[in-house]
Amino acid sequence: MKIIQITEYNKKALEDVGAYIELTDRDKEPIIKKINFYNFTDMMCSVSAILEAIEVIGYNGNKENLYTCASLASVARKMLPSEEMEFLDRLLIKEDRNKDDFQPIKKL
Repeated sequence: MKIIQITEYNKKALEDVGAYIELTDRDKEPIIKKINFYNFTDMMCSVSAILEAIEVIGYNGNKENLYTCASLASVARKMLPSEEMEFLDRLLIKEDRNKDDFQPIKKL
């Protein structure tokens, strides 16, 4: 198992966090359904269960079950925290285009 140690972060990404993560949903209408998860493992288990259902239906179902598979896939896709993952990529992954924005993390 490889251990990854984070020693620096992108200060500019942290300052621009609002562009990646919705800090409030009061300004956005309509909100159809907000799904809350205890942690990322909880979210992963939920997405995994949906993908397993798609797999079972896909292997054992018939042509009429295609709509069910598509609907389940749509729900699973919406559950993935894409904006949050983009933020973490920008915050922690140094690339040529953002290497000057990184600061060392000081020990507390």
